[in-house]
Amino acid sequence: MSPSFNEISSLRCGLARALSALLAIVAVASATAAPPERGPNDDVPIIDAHNHDAVDSHFVEAMQLWDRYGVKKVVLFGNVSEPAAIETDGIALDAAREYPDRIVPFVAGVDIHSQAGLRYVRRMFAKGAKGVGEIVAMSEASPVVSKVAWKGRHLRDGKLPQLYDLCAEFGRPVLLHIDPPNDQLETVAPAFPRTVFIFGHGNAFNSPERLLQLLRATRNVYVDFFAGYTEFNGSSIFTLEDFVPVIQAYPDRFVLSSDSGYGVGYENALVAMRRLLNLLPREVAEKVAHRNMDRLIANRR
Repeated sequence: MSPSFNEISSLRCGLARALSALLAIVAVASATAAPPERGPNDDVPIIDAHNHDAVDSHFVEAMQLWDRYGVKKVVLFGNVSEPAAIETDGIALDAAREYPDRIVPFVAGVDIHSQAGLRYVRRMFAKGAKGVGEIVAMSEASPVVSKVAWKGRHLRDGKLPQLYDLCAEFGRPVLLHIDPPNDQLETVAPAFPRTVFIFGHGNAFNSPERLLQLLRATRNVYVDFFAGYTEFNGSSIFTLEDFVPVIQAYPDRFVLSSDSGYGVGYENALVAMRRLLNLLPREVAEKVAHRNMDRLIANRR
């Protein structure tokens, strides 16, 4: 029996979707850069300050890439600002127990609209979480986190102020997702001077000038630099070189991250990290690659 018109149409649509998916995979694969040329800072160890690979325990398979690119530690969480993040928080804590020299667990399953969220953070600190994040303090544009249940509308929404105080009490940093980038941190961070704020993927959809303005206006804000976005995402209008003067002006205020290769591929994100480090003087590269983050995650209580 010959297929009906509807069956043929359905088949064509399915093939089109499959072809589109295949082309997307090929595009990412073809864009994956070869390892960067040997540079003066290739031996500088890296702490990946922002990694979502607790999801489905992807970190296990990623370890070979960590070894290849000199990633000595990873700040690990999974889903963020939604109930599903509670499970991946647990995976991150378990991973840290199994790989204590490589995994730094953060807590991301925080309901910022409930007192229960603050109690949860206290419990997770007691179990070994080294920081809070990624917390979606506000999101309007992200196709993923703009839809999560526990996101904020602004940087003082819900229990966020109490969360900042709690992080200060325990001496742990808080990693915030803020989109679109804006100037709220310039007023919020000084109001919580004992809290360490990490501005997640602060270079994404942002300019060197805006980051310079933020760092000048604050003392307790650190920039999580997602080098993969600047180097490989077609929406970036800046280059890694454009950010070098800002990093050199504030070498103690930057950390380096992969964001699990969001939008660019994980290996590309690691390649971009190495490329950035090789643009920096040795002392600055050491700080950005690992010393700054080592200092932020050192237990103070």
